[in-house]
Amino acid sequence: MNARILIVDDEPRFCEVFRMLLADLDAEITTASSGAEAPEKMKEQRPDLLLPDLAMPGMAGLELLRPPKVVHSD
Repeated sequence: MNARILIVDDEPRFCEVFRMLLADLDAEITTASSGAEAPEKMKEQRPDLLLPDLAMPGMAGLELLRPPKVVHSD
């Protein structure tokens, strides 16, 4: 089974550069253009490796690495 890699960056050219650099890994490479788009792709594809841009508008890359908040209803 090939590894799944998710690249998250608001600059499309950076996503393409990373995709080209990782092409020889024979991995399934997916991109997301924002931090807001990434969680849905993470849920759908369950990547083995996440490469987020750390400084994006809205949701920064570090926020993607935090576990989701669990809300308890009593």
